Amino acid sequence: LLFLPPELVEPIAADIDSPADLLNLALTCRALHDIIVPFHLHFRKLSFNMSKTPLAFWYGIIVKPRLARCFRTVHVAHNKPDEQGDFYPSILVQ
Repeated sequence: LLFLPPELVEPIAADIDSPADLLNLALTCRALHDIIVPFHLHFRKLSFNMSKTPLAFWYGIIVKPRLARCFRTVHVAHNKPDEQGDFYPSILVQ
């Protein structure tokens, strides 16, 4: 796995369903950590309220489509409070 280029490791990481298993794989070495943590662990779940989402979030999705592909679950609320609150990776609003 370590001898594969990152573009081949990424789809393998994307196929791992369990966040705990993904974290364990990321903790085995720095090379896997650098691929898995920022691009897979932080991008499993997306939850936001359409009326409160910052424009920087949408801009981040547009300019970083590679990151947008990593989401597994998307929850969108519209004009009503969401009991879980907004959750999206901070890298998308930087």
